[in-house]
Amino acid sequence: MARWLLDLWGPFGEFKAVGAGFSVLICLMAIPFRFPPRAPEQPGGKEALEDGGPRAARAVPRAPTAARTVEVGEELVLAGPHILAALMPVFALCNGAERPLFGWLADRWSPAAAAVTASSLIVAASSLAPFIRPGAIVIYTVTFALLWLTLGGWMAVAPAATAAYFGRRNHSRNYGLVFTAYGFGAILGGAASGLLRDVLGTYQYALYPIGAAGVVSIMLALTVRSRPAQQPRS
Repeated sequence: MARWLLDLWGPFGEFKAVGAGFSVLICLMAIPFRFPPRAPEQPGGKEALEDGGPRAARAVPRAPTAARTVEVGEELVLAGPHILAALMPVFALCNGAERPLFGWLADRWSPAAAAVTASSLIVAASSLAPFIRPGAIVIYTVTFALLWLTLGGWMAVAPAATAAYFGRRNHSRNYGLVFTAYGFGAILGGAASGLLRDVLGTYQYALYPIGAAGVVSIMLALTVRSRPAQQPRS
């Protein structure tokens, strides 16, 4: 569809059409959303927590990544809301710096080198998981600052890597497949971390598969090579 819109209206017309379509779609999808019923207040003005287990506690609509960051801080570090609120701008700055940083690395070195750097930071963050315990605010901050620093860095690396590995011909279609794979990974990763939390009772174990995925990413970035340029026929 995107290719058809591009041929029909050009790039700027396509941007307008896709933006308008997403705006309508998001509004329609938000209609069935409902907040959970408000719990009755206890003496002293505090709301009572319903005994719904961890699934009920995570049923409150929040931004997925930010919510998981806050939940880990509450659960493993026992950090208060004021400390976690103060740390959110730090994580936001890391999230904002990642795209120009890894884009610069991809241009300066290579997409593979930038991917190895990002994956190494993920492995380093995951290796700190055993040390996240009550009161370990510094370790928690470093861990999630590194994770936020690499959260969207792939968006700067992936287009360049796709072009380097598969060439610029059919680049839009190839990158479309890569972006689709990212969508599936985001869905599976979020569901898997929630499942591990429900089964094992803590988010700490969810960081280990993230580190393992980082190791696999490093191995792939170091072993997969771009296609050699085709020599002109004589």
